[in-house]
Amino acid sequence: VGSVQMQANNERDDQPMLDSRDNDVADSYVVTGEDEMRGLAIVVSRFLLLLVYICVGFGGGFLLWKLFQVHSEPHVFGWAIAGLCTAVAVPLSLHGIHMHIAHYYCSLQRYYIRILWMVPIYSLESFLALRFKEQKVYLETMREAYEASVLYSFFPMLHSFLQSQKVIIIIIII
Repeated sequence: VGSVQMQANNERDDQPMLDSRDNDVADSYVVTGEDEMRGLAIVVSRFLLLLVYICVGFGGGFLLWKLFQVHSEPHVFGWAIAGLCTAVAVPLSLHGIHMHIAHYYCSLQRYYIRILWMVPIYSLESFLALRFKEQKVYLETMREAYEASVLYSFFPMLHSFLQSQKVIIIIIII
């Protein structure tokens, strides 16, 4: 019990006290308008993601129920399910991209963002290719071009990551 209390006291001592009597500490931590806007953007992004999922859930369920009621053809069910999967994947991926941009602290994140863009591109391309079979070749060509650029940027990402981990790997080996 004594060690837990001592640890709690040490944790309290490490945290800055924002008191008007201690101006040095109060000046060291200043909340800027940019931090407040970033926090607001994150809250709005999460709210919109939740709202989209609620709409997709109810709207998708209603759509599938109506398609079942009117005895639609199987390919129409396939389009509806592909559209619902796309409607789930794209906002989630865009939210992840937004979070990486909002919390940008490392040059490796630009590579992560390029990779994360593959989810909306692949899902939209797959849905559109399923829906519009005549334009499938053109859609696949655009998707393959983006895939090639992501693979091209994947190797510099690996190189950058492994260069930063080189010291750790050497220590582990020795």
